Amino acid sequence: MGADETGEATRERPPRSRRFVVLTTAAKVALFVLLLAGVGLLIDPDEFRELLASVSPGAVAVFAVFMLVSQALMSLRWSIIARQQLGLPEARFGYLFRTALLAEFASIWLPSSIAGEGLRVLRLTAVTGKVTESTASIVIDRVSGVLSLVLCCMLFLPLLFRFRDKIPFSPSIGLLALVGMALGLLLVPLVLRRYSGTLKMAQKAAEMLRSAPLLSLPLLVSFAGFGAILLGYHVLLIDIAEVSLGESGLISMGSRLGRFIPVSLFGVGGVEGATYLLSELVGVRTEAIVVLVAINVLVKYLVASIGVVLELAVNGKEVVVAMFQQRGAPAREPTPGTSSEVEPATERTAESSRVE
Repeated sequence: MGADETGEATRERPPRSRRFVVLTTAAKVALFVLLLAGVGLLIDPDEFRELLASVSPGAVAVFAVFMLVSQALMSLRWSIIARQQLGLPEARFGYLFRTALLAEFASIWLPSSIAGEGLRVLRLTAVTGKVTESTASIVIDRVSGVLSLVLCCMLFLPLLFRFRDKIPFSPSIGLLALVGMALGLLLVPLVLRRYSGTLKMAQKAAEMLRSAPLLSLPLLVSFAGFGAILLGYHVLLIDIAEVSLGESGLISMGSRLGRFIPVSLFGVGGVEGATYLLSELVGVRTEAIVVLVAINVLVKYLVASIGVVLELAVNGKEVVVAMFQQRGAPAREPTPGTSSEVEPATERTAESSRVE
């Protein structure tokens, strides 16, 4: 068999992989339809349509801009960590910004939001040729993000005492918490099997945290990113409900904790579930909550699609198609002297992070 035939056979997706994609997609569609049906039972359709029609396009546009700014700031945080702490000069802001948006796009359409992390590893390794350092940058970036998020949440934690009487009696909180934990537990075997290689790399990368303390600059950038999210939510919330800035902060910052639930049903995941719960807690009516979540999901689609458009403009259709087919196509921005290392590293990372 010739080299071309061998390469073609290697690139073909195995039947088992195709079955897995079909089954998971069918399951996502079924769950998504059930979710929409359940939401439809909770709201008054006429009031929902009236409220949706009354939303200011300007408020939605400002919300979208703030979400995009937040993504840019989080990408800047990642770039600072990769370049300054781990010595990866190839981790330029523009490339990592596109990568973050593409990872968001992958998280929307693939069964688990963890797929986006696999894509981030794949993309950064493609231009550095260093799997461990690339994974370490993502580990440190996430640690920095979680630390700053916890500090932001603590600012609004006292507000929970105003609504402490409602917490034990909210049926939605108990139901969604049980569903979230069940889905999280079901995903554990999948994550361990599909990302075993990446997890091993992450364990090695975690050792580098001891010699690479968190910088104050990434934390400041992270605070700015969360501030953009808070302002975006507040602009949108005051257009559809009567809330204070503190209540907007509780909803926007608390909902970010939902990212720890690695589930995505076409963009509806832990963040949206937490948004619903916290909005209900502060007294926002159900129709307004559904409008908020719907706009949030649509803006998520828009922001993620910007990443695809930017990548198409920079690298072309072939690279984007190959990337989402999990073929490990290397980016076209490697620095001189790294090309010999990039392709093997990319193949190893793609093998460890492939979602079949």
